[in-house]
Amino acid sequence: MFWIHGGGFSLGHALEYLPNRYMEHDIVLVAIQYRLGPLGFLSFDTDDVPGNAGIFDQIEALRWVNKYIQYFGGDPSQITIAGESAGSASVSLLLLAPQARGLFQRAIGESGSVLAGWALDRDGRGKIASMQIAEMAGCPLEPYQDLLTCVQNVDALVLDRAYQDYAKADRLNGGLGFSGSNPIIQVAGAQRIIESDPFELFNSGNFATVPTMFGANKQEGTLVLGVLHNGYLVPNNLTEDEEFLANELVPQILVALHVDDPTGELAAQLTEKYLSTAVMGNFTSMTPGLIDMCSVLFLKGPTYDTTKVVSQHNPNAYFYSFEYEGRNSLFNYFFAANPPPFPSGVSHADELIYLFIYPFPSVPPGLNNRETEVSMKMLQVWTNFVIYGNPTPDGVPLLDGIPQFLPYSSAVESYTAIDDVWRSEIDFSLTYTITVDELSPPVE
Repeated sequence: MFWIHGGGFSLGHALEYLPNRYMEHDIVLVAIQYRLGPLGFLSFDTDDVPGNAGIFDQIEALRWVNKYIQYFGGDPSQITIAGESAGSASVSLLLLAPQARGLFQRAIGESGSVLAGWALDRDGRGKIASMQIAEMAGCPLEPYQDLLTCVQNVDALVLDRAYQDYAKADRLNGGLGFSGSNPIIQVAGAQRIIESDPFELFNSGNFATVPTMFGANKQEGTLVLGVLHNGYLVPNNLTEDEEFLANELVPQILVALHVDDPTGELAAQLTEKYLSTAVMGNFTSMTPGLIDMCSVLFLKGPTYDTTKVVSQHNPNAYFYSFEYEGRNSLFNYFFAANPPPFPSGVSHADELIYLFIYPFPSVPPGLNNRETEVSMKMLQVWTNFVIYGNPTPDGVPLLDGIPQFLPYSSAVESYTAIDDVWRSEIDFSLTYTITVDELSPPVE
């Protein structure tokens, strides 16, 4: 299992993912490092700085694993790429990358996709952001050779700090702060990971048609809304601005996603779908709908779309929905210093608590009996997929309560819900509306 960590392509490291639980299932876990922030994703759209260096790092790590994993007890003919958040977006990108073809046999993506607006800079945005970051690091923008020499020699911490300042300013203006620190559609470079729209590439069938298992969490949007709340609404004194909240917040979310909505019709439809029962202008009343909207737009929709489009050319595409709310949440780790005024729900990354042991004080390592049962079932499904390319293969005994995972197809839109009681369901898009009650804190 070749693990690619998350962190928005700018944070995170391999040491967060202890291998103990996978080792109990005789799985060799390789958690990789790759260059992050501007060190991994700065792009001037030139052959010198073409972008996507962090993804090339992942591919080089895959080549290394293919060459040497046999000496660590692994099988180079049974490599599963897997990741969460930006790591999941990386997994979907590696499905498309011609340089990665043949280097892996299966793929697991948890809560992220290259189809999401935040996961891939389009239309030259990456270059614009990269130039701003370089300038903030003290580099001259002209002539080009001086710019290149500067970014190649400036202290790495200075360059990274410039990105952090750029991202903070972008979030303060209602953006996401990803540009200059995420993959791009390449227009330069002797080798190019991706040169056209990923949706078109998936539609064409020009990708690695290995077995895939993607999924998303019930309330992905609590993380997204927490970032918007702390990085945009609070510093701009907008949390009590009824006029802004009622009329401008949804359009601003679309701007952050780089979704063109010149007439405002899309914003109106989203408001009707997700906020029809809310008191508009009251942030507390709007919170459940905003969480659901952010969940869908940022993560649930693009991840589900990946399975839908992959399944057109791949009969072994599986999808899950993680809906179990335990005692702990990584939401509390992400916002330990400044918790937003709403509960975590089944937040972004919460499934990782049951797949790995986390070395964080805010995420206790112990699981109670109910959580242990969820963990054991998930680990059996995940490791089955790593071994067989099928989460519930015929002839392999399953723990009680695990239903057969049916592959997704346009005819039968199957997915499996992971909760106290696991369920086989149809059409994940029907889960996109939540209620206030579902956001209440979990019962101990």
